[in-house]
Amino acid sequence: PYPGKEFRYGYGSRLYILLDVCNVVDKLGGIDLELDEEITVKNYDDGTTFILERGENLIDGTEAVNFLKYFSGMEIEVPIENVTKQKLLLDAIISKIAGENDEKLSANLNLIKDFIDTDLSMEERLKIFSTFSIIEAGKNNIYALDVSSTELEEEGVVYLMPDVSKLAEIFKKEGTAPEEVAAVEETVNLTILNGAGTPGLAAGVSELLKSEVFESGKSKYNILKKGDANNFNYDTTEILVYSGKSYVIEAANDIKNILEVGNIIPREDESANSDII
Repeated sequence: PYPGKEFRYGYGSRLYILLDVCNVVDKLGGIDLELDEEITVKNYDDGTTFILERGENLIDGTEAVNFLKYFSGMEIEVPIENVTKQKLLLDAIISKIAGENDEKLSANLNLIKDFIDTDLSMEERLKIFSTFSIIEAGKNNIYALDVSSTELEEEGVVYLMPDVSKLAEIFKKEGTAPEEVAAVEETVNLTILNGAGTPGLAAGVSELLKSEVFESGKSKYNILKKGDANNFNYDTTEILVYSGKSYVIEAANDIKNILEVGNIIPREDESANSDII
């Protein structure tokens, strides 16, 4: 169900994404909502209605919020099973965030970062939105549970209780063994510079990272250059990332874990010969 202006995507008690739908949609310049029938939706701001046509509709943040509210189960005349229509809008948001490539995905996540509350790292956000955006239509399913209503005496409050007895049946539907997803094995270009002044530091780090390989034996890192920085006054290790591609961001985090030190600094707006310096 839709709680006000925000939509929560939860994964147990630890992992969650909370979206300010209105601002996210507006910041993205609207979203394309594809419908298989014409729908009249209530505008909860002024009590009027607006029509969404069959086919593609470009909608703004306010319209997105009203759509989610209308199909939240709060309207008596709207069948409860129609709550599944909320997913049409959520899928449209995910598709818009994902964009056409990894660079667009990274740019969009940065664009809307002030309107997302989550305990996922940026790397995890990149992975989850990228994965959700490419789920095949036949496997991207949603089910509405039957509900029963209970009205509290003297309080005028009606609770809708979902019938969870059908969950086991749903999870068994078209049960197949999960497909193995091949890990992305992309070699990242590196430049390693000694900013501390310790002799041989860049060469040592270079040898350490050159030893890192994927399961296939392919090198994780290609060292384009190693040497001294323009000065030796650096107080801490800087990991400068010049690409928004998800595998490069993942590599930056891996390097930080290997070295057990370092600040990751995005430099996507700048150009460099290396993916990471």
